[in-house]
Order: sequence, then C-alpha cells, then structure tokens
Amino acid sequence: MARVLDDRVTDQSLLLLVENANRMFEAQVNALLAPLDLTLDLMKIVYLVDGRDGGTIGELQAATDLDREKVAAGVRALQLRGLVTRPRPKEDAEATVIRLTTQGRTKARRADNAIERFQQRAGGWLGAHREPLLAALRRLALLPGVPGD
Repeated sequence: MARVLDDRVTDQSLLLLVENANRMFEAQVNALLAPLDLTLDLMKIVYLVDGRDGGTIGELQAATDLDREKVAAGVRALQLRGLVTRPRPKEDAEATVIRLTTQGRTKARRADNAIERFQQRAGGWLGAHREPLLAALRRLALLPGVPGD
C-alpha cells in the first residue's frame, strides 16, 4: 500500500522522497540508455572523460560519486564497447589517460539526446512546480557537508 505524506514532511521523509525520486530518475534514464548499451553510471564516466579531454582513473574517481573500483570497472566496460581508449599501462597504471573514441563521442551525443527528451517530458509532468523544485534541489546540492565528514 502506498504511503501518503501530508504537509508535515519531516527531514527524514524529505530524505526518502529525494532518494525515491532519484531511484525513479535512474531507472528511467537506465531504460533510455539500455538500447545504447549504456547505464547512468557509465555515462557519468563518459561525461567526465569528454569534459576533461581525458583523465586517469584517480582523476575520474575524484570528480564523481563513484568509488574507485566502480570507475575502474566502468572504464573497462567502456573500453570493451570501443567507447574509450586506454593506452597499455607502463610502470604506473595511474598515469594512463583514458579518452573517448569517435564511437564514444557519437554514443555520448545519442545518450545526451535521449536524456534531454526525458528531462523535457519530466519537466512537462511537473508543470508550474518545475522551477521551484529546481531551485530547491540546487539549494540542497549546495548545502555544506555534515559536521565531522
């Protein structure tokens, strides 16, 4: 049975609402990316590589919410799909710069288009609530970390 929340949303239920919205967004985007043989996590890596004109595993990991193992596995998966190049590691694998291939750039643009269409549809679903929601999410994203982090 669906849980109905009233206007007395607590901090904890706000967290659950944001988490549930994020899960819904990820599921929708992953479904859109599936025909391209991509996922949202892989696209995070693609965007980082594309935006930096390359990067090492450590640089990519530092710039995303993915842990080091997930970034390394994602780079391997993208490499197997022919979307990134990764020169053979020499003495220091950390210094290996990962770059998008032409095929990777093409798929990234196709994925961008699919995600943009989804965002436009989602914006339509929100109607007049879109701008206030975006403003609230931007404020939440800029909140300082929890003391002790």
